Amino acid sequence: MYQAKSLATYFADPRAQTALASEGYDTRDLSTCLVHLASRITLASNNVAECACSQTRCALPQQASCSKDCTCEFPHEIGYFLGYPYDDVHEFIVQRGENYKVFGAWKVYTNVEQALAMFDAYRACTQYLTFVYQQGCSLAQLAQATR
Repeated sequence: MYQAKSLATYFADPRAQTALASEGYDTRDLSTCLVHLASRITLASNNVAECACSQTRCALPQQASCSKDCTCEFPHEIGYFLGYPYDDVHEFIVQRGENYKVFGAWKVYTNVEQALAMFDAYRACTQYLTFVYQQGCSLAQLAQATR
């Protein structure tokens, strides 16, 4: 489930366009991007065990064979699809998930105060939605209410 307008706006930023284009995404077509992401997740899932022990050829297009820098791991560019801050997604990929300042819904490398405020908002929203769900509100009603 995603909001097409929000994702299109997010992808219009050159930071997302450049990063995603380098992984084979065409950010002008959301449907194609989602299909490409799904295929990368599937390939990574199918190949992670083989890549870990370097016994077989990697099926991801940019890799001829696996190495210590194998990209058969989960496609971390998914952070762009989830709307995480551009710089945090980029730094997560570059830093290989290390050297972050704080973490919550994502690992934060920049704008710590803004991220902490967002984490607090997420927690409050989660608590509220959990409460109304427990009171009998259906998932469909919750999804409709959050639009």
